[in-house]
Amino acid sequence: MRKTIDAGFDYEYEIRTICEAPWVFMDDIHSTQSTEFQKECLLSFVDIRLQTEFPTVITSNLFLDQLEKAYHPRFISRLNSKKNTIIELKWVDKRRE
Repeated sequence: MRKTIDAGFDYEYEIRTICEAPWVFMDDIHSTQSTEFQKECLLSFVDIRLQTEFPTVITSNLFLDQLEKAYHPRFISRLNSKKNTIIELKWVDKRRE
């Protein structure tokens, strides 16, 4: 997204364009430290997807309670919407053993 802005494009337009896709998969959110700008873009994205009711799959290596510490309550409330299905897998990372 930062490259889009640096190139002079309208990031809100880019978000809306992505949101028009019938399905969107966002893999591994918060795998790196997110800036406030990135969090705001993610909130805009999730908000639009929720309004349009298009299917969106979001994965993270964090549990919901950990995401709550990293993201604004507005973002978390959209994730917790009754329209969404949240699946938390309790597992042990075999790479760390």
